[in-house]
Amino acid sequence: MLPNETYAMRRECYRIIPEEYVAVPFVDFLPLIKEVTDAFNEMIKIYQEAEHNKIICGKLLDKVQKSDTAISNLKNRNENDEYFSRENFNKLKSLVHIIGNIRNFVGKIAKSYQDERIENDVKIFNYELDFMMQSMDISLASDTGN
Repeated sequence: MLPNETYAMRRECYRIIPEEYVAVPFVDFLPLIKEVTDAFNEMIKIYQEAEHNKIICGKLLDKVQKSDTAISNLKNRNENDEYFSRENFNKLKSLVHIIGNIRNFVGKIAKSYQDERIENDVKIFNYELDFMMQSMDISLASDTGN
């Protein structure tokens, strides 16, 4: 074998894999999946005790429920599935943040009368949630009136 061929083979063996494609252990996804489910369960309690804006709270609850179901289904995937990459792990962390913001928003509007900003905030949350679910290749039908 020629020295240049040997060098080329070694270089190929040590090729750096982009960070977004590096596998993340499945167990690292589990706490994030649990956070989504916990936020959804908290939203159920808030919805049941809502004094105001119950329809809006219900629509957001339905939307988060679909996300929770889709995310919970990740537990059924094979641990070696390509899905468990650094990129999807970071996207799931972003989704957890968005759902946490929705939970806090629902908690706030369930206790107060509607103002003009609520409708705009709902549209933003719908967009963020749909965008993140689509970017994670998890389908989520948007039926809450974007």
